[in-house]
Amino acid sequence: MKRFLPLFFALTVMLAAEELLPELVSIAKKFEADSAALAEQKSAVIAPAKQQYLAALDTAEKAARAAVQPAVLSSVLAERIAVTNGAMAPAIPTDLPPPAIGAKVLHRYGRAGDE
Repeated sequence: MKRFLPLFFALTVMLAAEELLPELVSIAKKFEADSAALAEQKSAVIAPAKQQYLAALDTAEKAARAAVQPAVLSSVLAERIAVTNGAMAPAIPTDLPPPAIGAKVLHRYGRAGDE
């Protein structure tokens, strides 16, 4: 087994060092630049809806704390963490208040009622 370790290492290095064909380098660079520009545009478009959703979650959290509704509070806090981390699930939590549901749909799909 030890005899094959240097061979395995050499093959791994050779495969990792593989480069693109010269005629594809400019296409790959353009693709990377276009992908970065698209990511920036996506962030700029989503930012206002995200802020609106976070504001709706803040309002729902205050109302849930005032009314002592632990189930609603738990859903709101879980949604806020998910939105902040960029891991929001498409499903709407059952305990989420209606104003927050509307803001989630807006954030998720770009405009209300768009599914």
